[in-house]
Amino acid sequence: MDHRLSLTFVGTATVLLRWGAVSLLTDPNFLHRGQFAYLGKGLVSRRLSEPVVPWAELPGLSGVVLSHLHGDHFDRVARRRLDHGVPIVTTPHARRRLAGRYVSRYELVSFSTVPYAEIAGRVRRQQLALAGAAAALGGAAIAAARLARR
Repeated sequence: MDHRLSLTFVGTATVLLRWGAVSLLTDPNFLHRGQFAYLGKGLVSRRLSEPVVPWAELPGLSGVVLSHLHGDHFDRVARRRLDHGVPIVTTPHARRRLAGRYVSRYELVSFSTVPYAEIAGRVRRQQLALAGAAAALGGAAIAAARLARR
């Protein structure tokens, strides 16, 4: 199996992390330059640049890491195009808001710690890599975890 790691900055807070067969996307924002993202309570944000990677060129996703639920971190393009079976690692608030629309297998308790050992016994190899990557999320930086060998 190929274990090369690559990180691609897509724009805003969106990063594509690929490690072997695992592909993670953080805070998907694929609006075009000049389009508005709705932040809630009447606030909007205008996209200043084009995404480096268009949605159509994304690989099959193993999961999404969503730091919080605003239109500039989970935009209408992602809401329409994301396969509803892709696991989303997110905050308790976002998980409640997305319940019923998307699979949200893990809930981030905080952005610095996730009970990795607790999760490890209950998930498949690919999901373990997703949980490990979410545990390493800190601000805009992310890191991948190793695939568990059985």
